[in-house]
Amino acid sequence: MFFAYMLLRQVINKSSQSGMIFKSIWGFMGLSFILTIVIGIFSYMTGDYKKEELASNEVTIKKQENNIGALTDAGSLKEIVSESVAPNTPVDTTKVAEAKKESEKVLDDLGGKIKDANATPEQINAFADLKEKHLNLLDSIKKPDLPPAKKQELQFRVLTNTNEINKVTTDVVKKNQLKLDAGTRTRLAQ
Repeated sequence: MFFAYMLLRQVINKSSQSGMIFKSIWGFMGLSFILTIVIGIFSYMTGDYKKEELASNEVTIKKQENNIGALTDAGSLKEIVSESVAPNTPVDTTKVAEAKKESEKVLDDLGGKIKDANATPEQINAFADLKEKHLNLLDSIKKPDLPPAKKQELQFRVLTNTNEINKVTTDVVKKNQLKLDAGTRTRLAQ
């Protein structure tokens, strides 16, 4: 439109009064104006679609981050336990007490992430039971009057319980990932 205006200005300054030139320039300006409006409307409509897509992608990213966080927490719980309650080693009650405190923090975070990952009520209940069992086992190991065989049994049970917590976490993350994949396929099909 600017260039059409510049052409009109040049033609008006010249003494030639050709009507065909004026009509062509006005036609070009009109076409430019119509195209500007059409492109503006199309961009606006496409922009709304992209906003919805971005919002959907943001939700997906948050769920993926939650999945990664849950798996990371489950892995760090396993590290905490394996460092303080290794089988066939003497139990250090101070290490076990520290492990219990750290385990509580990790399990609380993990519980929130499991709920955010759309876990089923059965999975949430299983996790809550395993959490309580885990903390009780750590308390039991700290007792000074336990015979060595019982301590070894408790150590094994803590490690087994930790593996069960990892299994529940992995199942929740897999279920959540399948939902995310199905949602992505649905959006792509639309």
